[in-house]
Amino acid sequence: MAKVRNWADDPVTWIEKRVRPVLPALAVCATSDGAMTDATRDLLRTASDALRKQGQDRLSDLGVDLSEQVRSFAERAADSMDAAMSTPPDMDRIMGEISPAIDAALDGFRKAVFQSVSARQQRDLAAADLAVSELRMLARKIYFVSINASVEAARSGEAGKGFSVISRDIRDLSEQAKRAIERMGDGENDLQEAAVPAAH
Repeated sequence: MAKVRNWADDPVTWIEKRVRPVLPALAVCATSDGAMTDATRDLLRTASDALRKQGQDRLSDLGVDLSEQVRSFAERAADSMDAAMSTPPDMDRIMGEISPAIDAALDGFRKAVFQSVSARQQRDLAAADLAVSELRMLARKIYFVSINASVEAARSGEAGKGFSVISRDIRDLSEQAKRAIERMGDGENDLQEAAVPAAH
Protein backbone atom coordinates (compact mmCIF):
# COMPACT_ATOMS: atom_id res chain seq x y z
CA MET A 1 0.00 0.00 0.00
CA ALA A 2 1.33 3.44 -0.94
CA LYS A 3 2.49 5.79 1.80
CA VAL A 4 -0.07 8.51 2.49
CA ARG A 5 1.43 11.95 1.97
CA ASN A 6 0.16 15.01 3.76
CA TRP A 7 0.80 18.22 1.88
CA ALA A 8 -1.27 20.27 4.32
CA ASP A 9 1.88 21.01 6.34
CA ASP A 10 3.87 22.61 3.53
CA PRO A 11 7.52 21.91 4.34
CA VAL A 12 8.83 24.96 2.47
CA THR A 13 6.55 27.26 4.46
CA TRP A 14 7.68 25.50 7.62
CA ILE A 15 11.33 26.16 6.73
CA GLU A 16 10.63 29.74 5.66
CA LYS A 17 8.90 30.53 8.98
CA ARG A 18 12.10 29.55 10.77
CA VAL A 19 14.50 31.28 8.39
CA ARG A 20 12.91 34.63 7.49
CA PRO A 21 12.97 36.15 11.02
CA VAL A 22 16.78 35.96 10.93
CA LEU A 23 17.18 38.87 8.51
CA PRO A 24 15.35 41.53 10.58
CA ALA A 25 17.06 40.26 13.76
CA LEU A 26 20.48 40.55 12.12
CA ALA A 27 19.60 43.98 10.75
CA VAL A 28 18.75 45.18 14.26
CA CYS A 29 22.01 43.73 15.50
CA ALA A 30 23.99 45.40 12.67
CA THR A 31 22.39 48.82 13.16
CA SER A 32 22.75 48.80 16.94
CA ASP A 33 26.00 48.33 18.81
CA GLY A 34 26.70 45.03 17.05
CA ALA A 35 25.98 42.96 20.13
CA MET A 36 23.99 39.83 19.46
CA THR A 37 21.28 38.77 21.87
CA ASP A 38 20.62 35.21 22.97
CA ALA A 39 17.27 35.43 21.16
CA THR A 40 19.06 36.27 17.89
CA ARG A 41 21.48 33.36 18.40
CA ASP A 42 18.50 31.07 19.00
CA LEU A 43 16.90 32.32 15.77
CA LEU A 44 20.12 31.63 13.88
CA ARG A 45 20.43 28.10 15.33
CA THR A 46 16.78 27.34 14.56
CA ALA A 47 17.13 28.64 11.00
CA SER A 48 20.37 26.73 10.43
CA ASP A 49 18.79 23.48 11.68
CA ALA A 50 15.70 24.06 9.51
CA LEU A 51 17.84 24.51 6.41
CA ARG A 52 20.05 21.52 7.11
CA LYS A 53 18.40 18.56 8.72
CA GLN A 54 14.86 19.26 9.90
CA GLY A 55 13.56 20.94 6.75
CA GLN A 56 15.25 18.50 4.41
CA ASP A 57 13.83 15.59 6.43
CA ARG A 58 10.34 17.10 6.13
CA LEU A 59 10.74 17.35 2.36
CA SER A 60 12.11 13.82 2.15
CA ASP A 61 9.18 12.49 4.22
CA LEU A 62 6.87 13.80 1.48
CA GLY A 63 8.88 12.12 -1.26
CA VAL A 64 10.61 15.29 -2.49
CA ASP A 65 14.08 14.58 -3.86
CA LEU A 66 16.61 17.36 -3.41
CA SER A 67 19.38 17.78 -5.93
CA GLU A 68 22.96 18.27 -4.78
CA GLN A 69 22.69 21.87 -5.95
CA VAL A 70 19.68 22.55 -3.70
CA ARG A 71 21.43 20.86 -0.78
CA SER A 72 24.47 23.03 -1.48
CA PHE A 73 22.32 26.20 -1.46
CA ALA A 74 20.80 25.18 1.87
CA GLU A 75 24.22 24.35 3.32
CA ARG A 76 25.63 27.71 2.17
CA ALA A 77 22.73 29.59 3.79
CA ALA A 78 23.11 27.58 7.02
CA ASP A 79 26.87 28.19 7.02
CA SER A 80 26.31 31.94 6.70
CA MET A 81 24.04 31.82 9.75
CA ASP A 82 26.57 29.79 11.71
CA ALA A 83 29.23 32.36 10.83
CA ALA A 84 26.94 35.21 11.88
CA MET A 85 26.71 33.68 15.39
CA SER A 86 30.44 34.05 15.90
CA THR A 87 30.91 37.32 14.00
CA PRO A 88 27.82 39.53 13.86
CA PRO A 89 27.47 40.74 10.27
CA ASP A 90 27.18 44.27 8.99
CA MET A 91 24.36 45.34 6.65
CA ASP A 92 26.50 44.80 3.54
CA ARG A 93 27.11 41.17 4.51
CA ILE A 94 23.46 40.65 5.45
CA MET A 95 22.20 41.97 2.12
CA GLY A 96 25.07 40.75 -0.05
CA GLU A 97 25.64 37.27 1.36
CA ILE A 98 23.08 36.02 3.86
CA SER A 99 19.86 37.22 2.21
CA PRO A 100 20.77 35.88 -1.27
CA ALA A 101 21.87 32.56 0.25
CA ILE A 102 18.51 32.23 2.04
CA ASP A 103 16.61 33.13 -1.13
CA ALA A 104 18.57 30.60 -3.21
CA ALA A 105 17.90 27.82 -0.66
CA LEU A 106 14.18 28.57 -0.38
CA ASP A 107 13.80 28.89 -4.15
CA GLY A 108 15.58 25.55 -4.57
CA PHE A 109 13.24 23.91 -2.06
CA ARG A 110 10.19 25.38 -3.82
CA LYS A 111 11.40 24.17 -7.21
CA ALA A 112 12.00 20.66 -5.85
CA VAL A 113 8.47 20.54 -4.40
CA PHE A 114 7.01 21.86 -7.67
CA GLN A 115 8.86 19.23 -9.69
CA SER A 116 7.74 16.48 -7.30
CA VAL A 117 4.09 17.52 -7.54
CA SER A 118 4.31 17.82 -11.32
CA ALA A 119 5.87 14.35 -11.64
CA ARG A 120 3.14 12.85 -9.45
CA GLN A 121 0.45 14.50 -11.55
CA GLN A 122 1.97 13.11 -14.73
CA ARG A 123 2.15 9.59 -13.23
CA ASP A 124 -1.45 9.83 -12.00
CA LEU A 125 -2.66 11.05 -15.40
CA ALA A 126 -0.84 8.22 -17.16
CA ALA A 127 -2.45 5.69 -14.79
CA ALA A 128 -5.89 7.24 -15.39
CA ASP A 129 -5.33 7.13 -19.16
CA LEU A 130 -4.43 3.45 -18.95
CA ALA A 131 -7.51 2.70 -16.83
CA VAL A 132 -9.80 4.51 -19.30
CA SER A 133 -8.25 2.58 -22.21
CA GLU A 134 -8.79 -0.74 -20.43
CA LEU A 135 -12.39 0.17 -19.62
CA ARG A 136 -13.02 1.09 -23.28
CA MET A 137 -11.69 -2.30 -24.34
CA LEU A 138 -13.91 -4.08 -21.81
CA ALA A 139 -17.00 -2.13 -22.94
CA ARG A 140 -16.29 -3.15 -26.58
CA LYS A 141 -15.89 -6.81 -25.59
CA ILE A 142 -19.15 -6.72 -23.64
CA TYR A 143 -20.88 -5.19 -26.65
CA PHE A 144 -19.61 -7.97 -28.95
CA VAL A 145 -20.63 -10.64 -26.44
CA SER A 146 -24.14 -9.15 -26.45
CA ILE A 147 -24.24 -9.27 -30.27
CA ASN A 148 -23.10 -12.91 -30.26
CA ALA A 149 -25.76 -13.68 -27.64
CA SER A 150 -28.41 -12.03 -29.85
CA VAL A 151 -27.34 -14.12 -32.84
CA GLU A 152 -27.48 -17.33 -30.78
CA ALA A 153 -30.88 -16.34 -29.36
CA ALA A 154 -32.23 -15.75 -32.87
CA ARG A 155 -30.91 -19.12 -34.04
CA SER A 156 -32.60 -20.80 -31.09
CA GLY A 157 -35.99 -19.48 -32.17
CA GLU A 158 -38.79 -19.49 -29.57
CA ALA A 159 -36.53 -21.07 -26.95
CA GLY A 160 -34.06 -18.18 -27.22
CA LYS A 161 -36.51 -15.30 -26.56
CA GLY A 162 -35.48 -14.90 -22.90
CA PHE A 163 -31.85 -14.97 -23.92
CA SER A 164 -32.58 -12.27 -26.51
CA VAL A 165 -33.93 -9.96 -23.79
CA ILE A 166 -30.82 -10.56 -21.68
CA SER A 167 -28.50 -9.86 -24.62
CA ARG A 168 -30.35 -6.59 -25.33
CA ASP A 169 -29.94 -5.59 -21.65
CA ILE A 170 -26.24 -6.43 -21.85
CA ARG A 171 -25.92 -4.30 -24.99
CA ASP A 172 -27.68 -1.39 -23.24
CA LEU A 173 -25.31 -1.72 -20.28
CA SER A 174 -22.39 -1.74 -22.67
CA GLU A 175 -23.61 1.50 -24.26
CA GLN A 176 -24.05 3.09 -20.82
CA ALA A 177 -20.53 2.02 -19.89
CA LYS A 178 -19.22 3.49 -23.14
CA ARG A 179 -20.86 6.86 -22.38
CA ALA A 180 -19.52 6.83 -18.82
CA ILE A 181 -16.03 6.08 -20.13
CA GLU A 182 -16.30 8.96 -22.60
CA ARG A 183 -17.20 11.28 -19.69
CA MET A 184 -14.20 9.95 -17.78
CA GLY A 185 -12.00 10.65 -20.78
CA ASP A 186 -13.35 14.19 -21.00
CA GLY A 187 -12.60 14.70 -17.30
CA GLU A 188 -9.12 13.30 -17.81
CA ASN A 189 -8.53 15.78 -20.65
CA ASP A 190 -9.61 18.60 -18.34
CA LEU A 191 -7.13 17.36 -15.73
CA GLN A 192 -4.33 17.23 -18.30
CA GLU A 193 -5.04 20.81 -19.33
CA ALA A 194 -5.05 21.95 -15.69
CA ALA A 195 -1.99 19.92 -14.67
CA VAL A 196 1.02 21.75 -13.32
CA PRO A 197 3.51 22.23 -16.17
CA ALA A 198 7.00 20.88 -15.64
CA ALA A 199 9.34 23.34 -13.94
CA HIS A 200 12.18 24.74 -15.98
